[in-house]
Amino acid sequence: MRSLPPVCIQIIASIGLAAAISGCASTPKEPVISFTTHIYLDGTKSFDYTSTMQSKSKSKPSGKRDKPPRDGAPPRDDKPRNSHSSHEDGPNKEAIAQRAQQRLIELLNTNGYCTEGYITLEEHIVRTSIAIKGQCIEQANENDKLLFPNTRKSKVTEEVINPL
Repeated sequence: MRSLPPVCIQIIASIGLAAAISGCASTPKEPVISFTTHIYLDGTKSFDYTSTMQSKSKSKPSGKRDKPPRDGAPPRDDKPRNSHSSHEDGPNKEAIAQRAQQRLIELLNTNGYCTEGYITLEEHIVRTSIAIKGQCIEQANENDKLLFPNTRKSKVTEEVINPL
């Protein structure tokens, strides 16, 4: 029986080591962030911030649903079938909110939209996504109106009245 030359053993060991390291070195995915602003006529500055964590698995759902057996009984598996995720009410909800608040503060410090802080008006967390609606403490100045043009429609619309 012949043994492999030392060079081959080193190459095989290097390949194995590289494969092991690359499997453990996967970096966590950054969230997809959306930030929209609105400055009202009275100078109130508001924003909508959403942060959605990307799924770790690269596989997409097949779109196939479990078919019940021919006797009409529901499919049997160990997973409970309910519409609420365990993440919605678990301790993870608080951690998601804290991370999102930290990222929002960093974003506001970077873009200068709310220089004196903000008030959270609404916060919604669903599975791996959070939406925060907020209002800046300070009023908008002329510079704010130039730097942050309205990126969403106001809920209040102006009506044009036609004279008779």
